[in-house]
Amino acid sequence: MLQLSTAPEDQATYSSRLQRRLNKFRGLPSTLNVGIIGSMIRRVKQETEAKLKITLDQAHIVVTHPLLPGLSHEDIGDAIEFAGLKSWLHKPNIDSIQPKVLIESRATFGANGYNLCSGYTNVHICQEENLEDMTWETVYFVSLSRTVLYTTIVGLNAPFTTPWSREHSAVHPEVGTDMMGNYSSEADYWDALQQKLVPEERDTGYPISLVLLAGDSIEIPEAREALMKALGDRLGPPYTARTSKLRASLVAYAPPVYAAARGAALYARWRQEVPYGCAEGLGCEWQREAGGDSWKNSVVFSQY
Repeated sequence: MLQLSTAPEDQATYSSRLQRRLNKFRGLPSTLNVGIIGSMIRRVKQETEAKLKITLDQAHIVVTHPLLPGLSHEDIGDAIEFAGLKSWLHKPNIDSIQPKVLIESRATFGANGYNLCSGYTNVHICQEENLEDMTWETVYFVSLSRTVLYTTIVGLNAPFTTPWSREHSAVHPEVGTDMMGNYSSEADYWDALQQKLVPEERDTGYPISLVLLAGDSIEIPEAREALMKALGDRLGPPYTARTSKLRASLVAYAPPVYAAARGAALYARWRQEVPYGCAEGLGCEWQREAGGDSWKNSVVFSQY
């Protein structure tokens, strides 16, 4: 993860894309990172098959992941393919409304029940809900595991749409909970973690309205206390008195260790339940009425 977080964004060249295609043609992973990620996905697939006594060959899945500059949409799609699976996020001719990636922060946003589209079976109704009924949230996402602290700040109004807001992320492997032994005392470790948890709001221009939690270590009482102190440093003490919404958001609906996975599973269920086909746009009926006879033979359809 550290390598992917510090690597520059991939600038695809003709030669690099040709090499990717040649590697795939030979049955090899398209890149070294794809091979590592694909092997991890394959192990999860094999363990799931053994546990559930089913075969998942060529099954469609959704993989959620942190926002890392060295990890591209194409890498995830190739890794899933290398593992012998298919991806709901990498289907050919996917509608532009659908996301190309599902970042952990967005998956967790959906898993906790925020701004879920009630009319998700109709792409146009869902679009209208996103535009008219859902408020924007400035989300501070915190994931603490044994190996790394990962944080992002992003503006969201819906979890499963093409993102419009840039996400600002930070990766700190030095304060994963397994690193506690590298500090002179536990108190020094928690102080260091608190400093890394102070959110930087300079890139958003809006105050944080929602805090979402993930990771297998974030529910440690000392970690929660460090987070609350860090939020107090940024938002002013006592931060919980400033907005009841911010306070309530710390009580997650989805357990943090599974939150991103639950969000990905929810999106996969939506994609399974909504068949591909045609649906008439919401504005077509009133446009036909306004246009009279000229609209009788010119119904507009949208493929999704």
